[in-house]
Amino acid sequence: MARPSTPKLPVSQTLISEVLQRVSNAKTKNEKIQILHQYRSEALTKVLLCNFARSVSFVFPAGKTPYTATERPKGIGHQVLFREHRMIEKFIKKVINGVAYFGCSNGPRPNIQQLKKEGMWIQLLEELHPDEAEIMDLIKDKSLTNRYKITKQNVIDAFPELRLQDEYDPTPVPVPQSTASDPTSKPPVKRARRRTTTKKKATTS
Repeated sequence: MARPSTPKLPVSQTLISEVLQRVSNAKTKNEKIQILHQYRSEALTKVLLCNFARSVSFVFPAGKTPYTATERPKGIGHQVLFREHRMIEKFIKKVINGVAYFGCSNGPRPNIQQLKKEGMWIQLLEELHPDEAEIMDLIKDKSLTNRYKITKQNVIDAFPELRLQDEYDPTPVPVPQSTASDPTSKPPVKRARRRTTTKKKATTS
């Protein structure tokens, strides 16, 4: 007997963490894509873009942010990413043709001081539901897949308009077969060619 499906909540009342958990629980690729389509929102696509786009990065150091998570239950006295996703622009930069553009200024120079950004970042995490605050800290380090079973290809298939498929993914340089087959082998040493000289025979008179 098939298990009953989880009822779908309105997008505006669903935490991004709940959407990602449903995607993570899906058994097939098509199910994952279908769930992403059902809960499509600007907040969801922005979270996924920040995590998977090579050209987007946060302006904070890697590692867990020291903040105090709210203890309020869902729907009571906390902010949600569905409404607060615009704040993300203040904390990211995008590299285009080798030039870094800061999201909130759309220019090569930030219009908010770094110290102030750090304070705003901690404040946002402390105001969000704990599960969504955790997501923000994960995408800061592009480690969303450490918590949820969702791949970059899932996002490409669900939202091709994000253009993640156009990003250049460098391929490793192949190792020569001779070196790869025998790690102890050394490259052949080229010996210098010995120059030969011809001696003139002595002439007799």
